[in-house]
Formats: sequence, structure tokens, C-alpha cells
Amino acid sequence: MIHYGHPFIIIAGIIGFALFLMGSRRLTLLEGLACSWVVAMVLTSFWAARVIPSLARSGTYIAGLGVFLGIQSIATPTDRGKTILRSVRKNLVLSGVILACYYLMNLALKIHAYGLSAVLLERYVGGAASLPWGATNTIGACLMIPLLSLFAFTEEPMRFQWLASILLVLAILSTCSRTLLILLLLLFVGILFLEKRMALLKIIGVVLALLVLISRYLVEQDAEALSMLMASRTEMGELYTLNDRIHIWQLFWSKFSSNPFNGVGYYGSLDAFGFSGHNILLTTLVEGGLMGLLPMLAFLVGMFIYVSCAGRGRVDRIPLLRLNRGALCFGILMLNLLVEDAQYTYAYIAYFWVFVAMLKSSIRGRENSYGYHT
Repeated sequence: MIHYGHPFIIIAGIIGFALFLMGSRRLTLLEGLACSWVVAMVLTSFWAARVIPSLARSGTYIAGLGVFLGIQSIATPTDRGKTILRSVRKNLVLSGVILACYYLMNLALKIHAYGLSAVLLERYVGGAASLPWGATNTIGACLMIPLLSLFAFTEEPMRFQWLASILLVLAILSTCSRTLLILLLLLFVGILFLEKRMALLKIIGVVLALLVLISRYLVEQDAEALSMLMASRTEMGELYTLNDRIHIWQLFWSKFSSNPFNGVGYYGSLDAFGFSGHNILLTTLVEGGLMGLLPMLAFLVGMFIYVSCAGRGRVDRIPLLRLNRGALCFGILMLNLLVEDAQYTYAYIAYFWVFVAMLKSSIRGRENSYGYHT
């Protein structure tokens, strides 16, 4: 990803900035907040002990911002703009499917090379199943974005949506992440309140059937390893402390409260603590202080409110929560960042900005094929 994908992200960002600058429209409030967040990120990168790695990641956010602005510039509420937006969505999903297949093949090869027990039970920094650019939880977080993009919009399903959903869900479940399992359940329960067709139930049924077959095969191969995995994933001590995350959050809050005006710099928490914060709010507080947190929080909260208010009663909403499907998917994305640090990964950064751009573009205009009204 670093050697081959990063140049393409940079090129896409440059093109995006060029499209925006050649256009005649001004920055909207949300776009301005996004710019202020990225600017704060770049400035606080110079506070870090290792400036170059910090700038490499904040620089990727600059490229992602260019993609975000570029999509806003071309995905206008016209027939051509709607066609572009559908193409962007299809390409994002296709990218996720390729990543899911790559991860599943990598998992199968690692099991063949090291054995089922080593791959399932050794989970430190993702264990043997991790990829060179990310641990299993990070990979799962990346895969969640293409999956969410399948359900965040009310347009007609894509031709390969069933297959894409099944592959993405299987790959996410194979990471054995408890957080992602809970988020998948939230997604499916929420969509079931909104979905008028039975397509989602069929997808869930196929996934469950495949899981039963896979579990049966794994039991035949190494029942003890599977039993130990289940025991480790349901151990009450880990569940009570959220896999020691509560202790990490206490350390990060203590660091911030002791010196709220002297952050360790963007992407500097790894050098300061030796581990990441697993919470985007606390991590940003420690790294950039209020200077880093406030613009980020303003953009994310503003985006959630913007998406939640779309439709003005004309779109289906989840009872009690009153969330439309776009707000549900964006909320799940944010919940994941409250317990993981996927925001540092190049693939996640690219997926994040494309997904957010699609959400915002799908709402803009009086009415479009995604079913939202503004």
C-alpha cells in the first residue's frame, strides 16, 4: 500500500484540488471544517518526535481532502453528476471486494503455512493473519467502509451487491474482532428496520450457512484451537476492560489533563506511550490538544447532523433513534474509531474521504436518485 497505492492517492488528491479550483463554487461550511481539521493535523505534525512519519500521514489526509473536494465538484445534482456518484460507489465497493478476497486468500495461505492454531490464537498486532500495512482489526475497519457504502444509500442495489456483501462480511468476521462483530450486528438490525425487501435476510442466511460449513471444517482440522479461540474471545476479564482499552484511555486522559496545551504531535502517541490510544477523541487530545480536537469534532459532528437531517421526514428512519440509513452507517463508522486507530492507515484514509464525499454529495440538491431531499 505504501509503495504502490500511495502515489495514486496523491495523484487523485491533486486532481481533486484542481477540479475544485477550476470550479466556480465556494467552500461550504462542512468543507471548511474539513479543511481546518486537516490544517490542524499538519501543524501538529511538527510537534511530534518523528516529524517525517507524522507528515506522511497528515499529507495523506491532504490528498484525501483533495479527493473529497473533487468529488463534491463533479458529483453535482445533475444526471451526469448522479452517474459519476454511482461510478464512485461501485469502484469503492469493488476495491473493498478485492481487498476482502486478498485478505481471505492471505488467511488461507497463513493457515496452510503456520497451522490453524498459530493463526487463530496469535493475535498480537494482528498476528500471522495481518497484512504488511495493517493488523486484522485495521483491515476489518477498512472493509467496513465499502460494506457501509452498500447500505448507506437508497438507490437500486448493484448487480453484484449480494456477492460483495457476502465476501465483505466473511472477511470482516474472519478478523475475529469483537468490535466489528458488534458493529455488523448494529448495521444489520438497523437496516432490517429500514429495508422493505428480503434481500438482507437472504444475505445473512447465506453468510450464516457459510459460517456453519467453515466452522465444521475448522473443528475437523483443529477443534482445540477453535475452542481456545472462543474462550479467549469471551474471557470476562478482557471483556470487562475492553481488552485493556479502559486502562489505555485512563493513561491518555491523565497525559492530557496534566498538560492540555503541550501535545505530543500528530501520530506521536506511539513514541510517547509505545502503543496507540484506540480512541480517536483521546488520541487527538493527547497529540494535538484542543487545537487538533475541536476542528475534527466540529467536522464529524457537523457531518453526522447534516446526514441525519437529510430527507425532512420523507425518508425511512429507524424507530426511536430517528436515523436514516446514511446517518446509521456514518454513526457506525464513528463508533469504530472510538475503539480502534484505523485512521492512521493509508487505505482507511482513502476510503474514509471517498465515503464521506459520497454521503455529502448524495444529499446535496433538491432531490436525487439516492432518495434524500434538502
